[in-house]
Amino acid sequence: MDRFFVKKSVLSRALMLALVALCAFVLTVLNVSIGVTVAVCFFVAFSGYAVIMTAPVRLLVGAEKIFDGECDPTHLLKESEFILGCLNEKNPNRLLVKVDQAVACIGTGDAERAIAILKELDVEKKGTNDVVRAIYYNDLSCAYAVLGDLKGAEENYEKSKGIIEGIKNRKQRESLEPFVLWMLAEIEYIRGNYENTLSLCERIPTKNARDNVERSFLCARAQLSLGKIAAARIMLEHVSVAGNKLWIAEKAKAMISDIDRSCK
Repeated sequence: MDRFFVKKSVLSRALMLALVALCAFVLTVLNVSIGVTVAVCFFVAFSGYAVIMTAPVRLLVGAEKIFDGECDPTHLLKESEFILGCLNEKNPNRLLVKVDQAVACIGTGDAERAIAILKELDVEKKGTNDVVRAIYYNDLSCAYAVLGDLKGAEENYEKSKGIIEGIKNRKQRESLEPFVLWMLAEIEYIRGNYENTLSLCERIPTKNARDNVERSFLCARAQLSLGKIAAARIMLEHVSVAGNKLWIAEKAKAMISDIDRSCK
């Protein structure tokens, strides 16, 4: 039903107005007071409008849960692209959907496309929420890190970190602080500071299966670079199994094969 609401938003609103008109007619026939009739019609109209307008959010939230819980970015990519195909170019929700699309691309390993998507967005325009801006630059930093682009990763990490530190709402600020640890750990790995990477990884909280797998992959690469082959292989095994459709699952399998060949 949510996909219908998104794809046929004009028709959905028209049907909702028809339902309101039907309610008004039925209540009038039943001689219900004008006050009650108005209240009921207002409730039906408001509820229906809210359900229709929040349909894209529900689709994305469902896809995000699959991404985080099952390590499968394909649903998020599919839903974000479906929604973008239905939304008007001037719809303000396109920015958030585009960010989700880019995150899904990173999950599949297409970091170059993620960067291209994010670069099209203007998060510095007036009215853009600081939380959205912080997440945007963090995601851009992450995409550059996947490509091993230290300069791009550092520049966007610093922007995200600065925005997060400037957020006055303590709960919002604290909820975003793990992003700083994540990206600093990734950047330290690219810099070749593998011990620092492992130390930062120990401080990174994991809220779901995807967090756990991605942290394991980063730790495994750092351990491998430090010559801790056995420990790295154990973590790569976990990534290869639990990573499902994340690009790092296939990468972990390839790394395990390289380790096994080198040990023969």
